[in-house]
Amino acid sequence: MNNSARVLKELAKDKAVLLVEDDELILENLARMASHFFAKTYKSTNAQDALEIYKEISSTMAMIVVTDINLGGKSGIDLTHSLKSVNADQKVIAISGTEDRNVFIESIRCGIDRFVLKPINQKELIDALTALLQQINYDLELKKNRNLLEDSQKYTAKLLAEQDQFLKNAIHEIHTPLAVIITNIDLLRLKEINNIHLDSIEAGARIIQNSYEDMTYLMKKDRATEMKTYINPVTF
Repeated sequence: MNNSARVLKELAKDKAVLLVEDDELILENLARMASHFFAKTYKSTNAQDALEIYKEISSTMAMIVVTDINLGGKSGIDLTHSLKSVNADQKVIAISGTEDRNVFIESIRCGIDRFVLKPINQKELIDALTALLQQINYDLELKKNRNLLEDSQKYTAKLLAEQDQFLKNAIHEIHTPLAVIITNIDLLRLKEINNIHLDSIEAGARIIQNSYEDMTYLMKKDRATEMKTYINPVTF
């Protein structure tokens, strides 16, 4: 097995291919070749059946569609329009026996990703499949990383919400006993009661008060409106 085939086999081992060709002999030859590489190979001789197969299978695994341009009824271009309406990112290879410029232009407009001319050159088909599978893998990895980032953002938001709630609860629970302690210390001072034990209690209470004020600031700092005043130094 040459290097191109080896690369294709590795890329296609967990993916499917849908082959659409109205010439059954060509279709069987394509299927025989594809079965050496892809985990699943699906066949259809017309656009309508191909679309039904695609809708049923594409949600279960990544897939490449290889379609002839001329299918007798609906064309490969019509099929591609339908596929792209289901999944705008679907990769499609068009097989064509014509070199008509207008056909190629219309194919590009409908979103066909690669072309292989008839008679089919196996190396060209393998190269086209390889290029699109690499792109599919890149898109899948990008989607996976995007999902991980979104999950991370949701988790961070959850942690911040929990932290916010913890601060609210802590501030609420600390306020009343702290006020009682400080008030009683002040009353004892008014009675001119001074001793090392009261000093220690007051020092501890002031530390708790400082922490309480810090937490209160953290809760309120984002709610306060910052007032900006522009000063012209020339007027002074």
